[in-house]
Amino acid sequence: MSKAVRTVPLSLALIALAACSAQSPDSVEDADQTAQATKSTPASEEPPASRDGHTLTAEERALFTTRLQCGDTVVEFAIIDAGTADMRIANTAYAMKAVETASGARYENTGNPDTVFWNQGNKAMVTVDGEDLPECTVLPDEDTSASATGEAGGGHWLRGITWVLVTMNGEEAIGSELPTALFADEGRVSGSAGCNRFNGSYTLEGNRIAFNPAMAATKRMCAPEELMRQEDAFLTALPGMSEATVNDDGHLELGDGGNNSLVFRRGNGS
Repeated sequence: MSKAVRTVPLSLALIALAACSAQSPDSVEDADQTAQATKSTPASEEPPASRDGHTLTAEERALFTTRLQCGDTVVEFAIIDAGTADMRIANTAYAMKAVETASGARYENTGNPDTVFWNQGNKAMVTVDGEDLPECTVLPDEDTSASATGEAGGGHWLRGITWVLVTMNGEEAIGSELPTALFADEGRVSGSAGCNRFNGSYTLEGNRIAFNPAMAATKRMCAPEELMRQEDAFLTALPGMSEATVNDDGHLELGDGGNNSLVFRRGNGS
């Protein structure tokens, strides 16, 4: 049976403490330099990493995430270290950096200072691209055990292994950094599409697997063009997979019940 993992909401006071501990003279200077660099960058030339976010493992997110209800919008805010955080809204991940503020704790998106998380005491406010969301309240902890994700007890053969893509629809994967997938206990999947990172959720019952089609992925441009085509095809194919088996060679085979398939080998050390 899968170990139940529960999301433990950080108190807003701890978020504020993390931000304050980041405000040493050096970190404030770094934040000011980042802000100046951002202001001088036209929106059309926004750095590709500005919304990449820091990809936490599912276990890290389960332990360090605060979930907030801001009107009709659910916001996930995860402290990475004393000066950085990861904010997620729907399918978008925002890399956040603590900045100096007169009161409370303030984090800004590293590529867009008009996206802000601010809290003081038990109050929190979120601004996305200059648009304020309603005042936020902390949601209770969320049970992400196997029963909540739809897993049916087994699946240990799939989880905790970095699976490296070998073939896609029968064609050998190319590139020095091959696409990967890591399935976590609590129904989270993450990895690399070859250049960009992705994460999402899945359910597993026997050998029937279902992916939430709303996967989040970073959006860096990569070269050569053949790798971008492979990456796009991989990110399109993965959510459509419905069957998962391990063959006699120890390879993970994902299929959609038709002609589309993804075959993975175990990564080194897995």
